[in-house]
Amino acid sequence: MARVWGWPGSSWSVMVTVYKPRFEPGYDWAMPVGDEDPILRLKSRSCGESWEPIWLYMTTTDHQGRPRQPADLPWHGSQALVAKEGARRILEPVLRDDVEWLPAYDSEGENLWLAHACRVIDALDEKRSKVERFQSSGRIMRVQRYVFQAEAVAGVRCFRLQQQPSQMFVTDEVVSTVEGGALHGTQFVPIWSSLEFSPMGLLAYSPVT
Repeated sequence: MARVWGWPGSSWSVMVTVYKPRFEPGYDWAMPVGDEDPILRLKSRSCGESWEPIWLYMTTTDHQGRPRQPADLPWHGSQALVAKEGARRILEPVLRDDVEWLPAYDSEGENLWLAHACRVIDALDEKRSKVERFQSSGRIMRVQRYVFQAEAVAGVRCFRLQQQPSQMFVTDEVVSTVEGGALHGTQFVPIWSSLEFSPMGLLAYSPVT
């Protein structure tokens, strides 16, 4: 939940941090079985009953042959979170309003779930963000530095941007739940905080790629 602070009538009343997921070193990755990867095609539209469970396999060693540890949230990419059954039970209460849970299986037959973010919001402050655009259309190609509208992300736990529908973002409550549940495999890196533009000072975050 976004915290409210500041002086009465102040525009700096919302305290929230936005995070991007990235892999946690030393833990399993979940990779597609076969040449196609349906997860890469996930955007903001709900899949509903049209979704057919997919098979994933765990890469239990790294490129140098060193063993990886079992992951609760095996890394696949930033389009969706891959969760084992126990991790899903922990995250479901905090994510229920913002994601749909799509079934999958690993190569050993264990149940997996994809937390597919279906909420899309218009929260990017394009004027203050640092973006690269396609010359032909003017659409955003890449965001080098994110600046969000604090009021738009307040109370939202997991979302996609209208300008970047392939990328999922989370806020403080999701990260606190992951950390409190000691879930490993995917970690979350802060990319923006409302404190950056507050009278209390500046917090700078390096871009996450």
